[in-house]
Amino acid sequence: MESFLVCQDDASLWKTTKPETRDMYNSSRQCRFNLHSAYKNWVHEILNGVWDKKLWNGFQVAFMFNHISGSFERKCKKMEDEIDRVYRTLVPHVERFPSSPAGSKRLPIFIAFPDFPRQKLKSVDRLDVTINDGLHFHGIMLVNIESRLKVRLDMHIKEHYQRYVRPGDTLKRIHIQPIDDPTANRATGYALKSLEWRIPDTDRIFIRPKALSELPVKD
Repeated sequence: MESFLVCQDDASLWKTTKPETRDMYNSSRQCRFNLHSAYKNWVHEILNGVWDKKLWNGFQVAFMFNHISGSFERKCKKMEDEIDRVYRTLVPHVERFPSSPAGSKRLPIFIAFPDFPRQKLKSVDRLDVTINDGLHFHGIMLVNIESRLKVRLDMHIKEHYQRYVRPGDTLKRIHIQPIDDPTANRATGYALKSLEWRIPDTDRIFIRPKALSELPVKD
C-alpha cells in the first residue's frame, strides 16, 4: 500500500507508473471511496433516526498518544488497546445492563481510523507530528439519547478526564466535540477522511461494540 500513498502525493511519479499499476491504484482508491461513503451514509442514517428509529448524538473524537516504539502495526495495536480501554470505561456510564437485549441497543457506537496529520498545522499541534510520526486515531462516537449520561459526552469526558487519560499510560490526550445538525454531514466526512487515502491499511478500522451481533438492529 506504500505505492498507493506515494502515487497519491506525487503527480510526476504517477505519470511514470505502468498501466497495470494504475489499475491497481484506481481499484484501491475506488474501494476506499466506497468505504468512506458507506460509513458516512451509515452515520448519517443513525444521526437522523433512519437506522433504528432512535435518536443519537454524534461526536468527533481524536486520540493522541505518547511515544510508542516499533512498526506501524505495533503502534496501531497499542493505540487500539488504549481506545478499547476508554470504551470499556465509558460503557457503564452509558448503560447499566450492556449485555441485556435492551441495553445492547443503547451501547455507544464508535468508528475510528488511524490517521496522519494534515500538512498545515497550528504551532500548538507541531509536537504531535513528531510523536509516532503524527499517527493518531480519529473517528465518530454515537451516543443514544436514552443513555444514563446526564450530560453531553464531551462534558462527561471532561469531568472524568483522569479516568480516561491516566498518567503513565500510552494515551496522551482525548479531543472531543459535538456534531451539530447544520454541520453533521461535513463533520462526519472530516472525521472519516483518513479512510479515503491517508492510512496505509484499511483493515485497521476500529469499531465498537466489537461484535456486529452486539450492534443495535433495525426493527
